[in-house]
Amino acid sequence: MNIVLTGGTGFLGTHLLRRLLEDKHHVKVIKRTTSQVNADADVDVEYLDIGDPAIDGKLAASGSIDAVIHLATNYGKGGLAAAVATLETNVRLPLQLLDIAYSTGCRLFISTDSFFSAKKFNYRHLAEYNLTKQQFLAWGQLMSQKLSDLAFVNMRLEHVYGPNDNHDKFIPYLLCALQSGREKIELTDGLQKRDFIYVNDVVEAYVAVLANLPRAGGFHEFEVGTGSSMSVRELVETAAALTRSSALLDFGAISQRAGEIMNSCADNRTLTQLGWQPATDVSTGLQAILSKTD
Repeated sequence: MNIVLTGGTGFLGTHLLRRLLEDKHHVKVIKRTTSQVNADADVDVEYLDIGDPAIDGKLAASGSIDAVIHLATNYGKGGLAAAVATLETNVRLPLQLLDIAYSTGCRLFISTDSFFSAKKFNYRHLAEYNLTKQQFLAWGQLMSQKLSDLAFVNMRLEHVYGPNDNHDKFIPYLLCALQSGREKIELTDGLQKRDFIYVNDVVEAYVAVLANLPRAGGFHEFEVGTGSSMSVRELVETAAALTRSSALLDFGAISQRAGEIMNSCADNRTLTQLGWQPATDVSTGLQAILSKTD
């Protein structure tokens, strides 16, 4: 398949790109000018910069596109300028890609979302991100209704973790703190529950959608998670045991955010109907990260 991928230089994108290339797909990666390309990226990958004024023509001239996978995201942290950038990445860019791809005959657009933006939570901590994700989801639903042959897929991800993630995210930060010899690690009470899903399982969910989704058009949403949640406290204690850390885990030292999501868990039944199953439990997944950092 000829696939256009955004976010291919990020955490999830790097893992997915590698998997797509293993399956012999031809991938064009759209990236920011400042984004660094992974050193082991395949030579057959073509990188196009978002800021290139000729990007529309380059995509259209490259022939038919079989699928667009939109992973790039902006979490909207900052002031008004950051809000504009968030709108650009999360709404305008994917709409532009949808328009270009559809004009070349592409009928499959896969968008990436998260549990944070689910309306049932009304999670205000990422208000700008959530607003733009909800806006583009509404656009995708509308376009799949107006264009009856367009299949628009929304992949709603739970808490994704795995090797080579950003160090400022919770699990990489936690593992680093546990291995650093610190005497005490301050935490919330840890009662909030998350559906922790290993990155390779998430990648296989995208592969399953590409391979098995009927090309009859319409709107489709898949919740990508293990189907069970565990408390952050249990995750921390599991990580501490794996690292043999003697640090004092000071649960309750940090207050919960106002409006915190206290339990998120995927209903993955529609995804499992495509033949997908999560394969990695939390202990195994954490150990895989540790083995990469030893």
